[in-house]
Parts: sequence; structure tokens; C-alpha cells
Amino acid sequence: MALGAGQPGKMAMLRVAAAHQFDGKLTAFDRQVLAAIEVGPEFTAGHAQSLALNPRTNELWFISNAARNQNDTITRLNTQSLTPDARVVFTTGRGHLGDELAFDENGTAYYWTHASQLRTSKVDLYRGSIATTGVHFEAATEGLANNPGFFAQSTGYDEATGKLYLVADESITSLPVAKWGHWTAHQVGEANFAGQREFEGLVFMHGVDQGFLLTNRGTELMRMVVDK
Repeated sequence: MALGAGQPGKMAMLRVAAAHQFDGKLTAFDRQVLAAIEVGPEFTAGHAQSLALNPRTNELWFISNAARNQNDTITRLNTQSLTPDARVVFTTGRGHLGDELAFDENGTAYYWTHASQLRTSKVDLYRGSIATTGVHFEAATEGLANNPGFFAQSTGYDEATGKLYLVADESITSLPVAKWGHWTAHQVGEANFAGQREFEGLVFMHGVDQGFLLTNRGTELMRMVVDK
């Protein structure tokens, strides 16, 4: 932030420095940027957008399914070593866990799945708990008739509003967690876009109604503007 990454249009310095490092063309400024980042060793992670913080335990977890013919695996990332330090392998009995994960302020975990990438495919929602001793999830009695978008990308939770967000490319759907499994049509929010971007992740500040959307093609971090 001291180098100006928080200024409009400046977040690209992270992407540019990483690209220059890969190409062996580092500039003096690139070295300053990279000095502010701690990079851990490589490991198989699955869908990177599933990485989520449990604010109740201050633990980072991600879904590390490498192949669809394997059991589901939830992995904890050590925040000091930046390496996995615990794994829980399990089966839901209802097909594979989705590739998206989020926690609310109480430590409840959420994920969502759909049968295909078709816009008309049904969405199933799950909530439960994740710990090194085991994993437990239950399905919502109601889901959504239509998938938010073509590619499911991530899940976000806003503790200031109590809403769960389902993020797909060019579409974001919101659901009030307090009405879990008993939503009415007017309680389901949907925002559609036409920017032809990949929506990679949506995260919220703790206790503040302020969200940030990470996009790709090209890489950009956007601040959410809520229309009151």
C-alpha cells in the first residue's frame, strides 16, 4: 500500500512484477513490490478461489479436490509457513463438494454446486462446519432453479448484511442467510454485468459493508459500490 497499490489503476503492479520476475526482466520498482510479498512453496491446491478465512478460528481453509473421481478433501493452510498443515478427506454422499467456500462470523462454512455450467441448471446450497477433527455439511431444503452464470467462481459472505454471495462470471447472486432454505423470490438478489470479465473472488471487510471483487482478463481489484 505504501508503494501506491491502493490507488486507482495501480493494483496491476503486483501482476506486472510477477510477470517480470517470470521473464527475468525485473526492474528496481518490481523488486520493491516483490519485497512486500511473502511467497510460499508450490503445492497442489485445487481451485484457488476456494481459499477462505474462518474468522472464528483465524484459520485458512481451501477445497483441494484434484480430480472428480476422488473423495472430497478440505485442507488447512498454515499462515506462517504458507504450506498445508492439515487435511480432512470425506464424502458428502451427494456428489462432490463444490469448488467455492466461505465462512460467516460464527465459523459456519458454506458452499454451492450445480449440475452443469448451463444457465438453467439447479443450484444446491450447503452449510456446516470444518475442523481438523471432521467435516459436517447439510443441504438447504430449497436451492435456486437457475445457476447464476456460466462458470461458478467463488462464494462471499458479508457479515454486515448477513448475505451469502454466489459469484459466477458476469453475475453475482445474493441470499440472506437468516432465511436459509426458505427464500422467497424477492429475497434473492441478482446483479448481471456485461464486461466480459472473469469474476475470480468476492471478499468483504469484517463488520463493514464493504466488498472487493477480484477480476481477470485483465487482472483488477474492484471496490463494491452498494446502491442504497
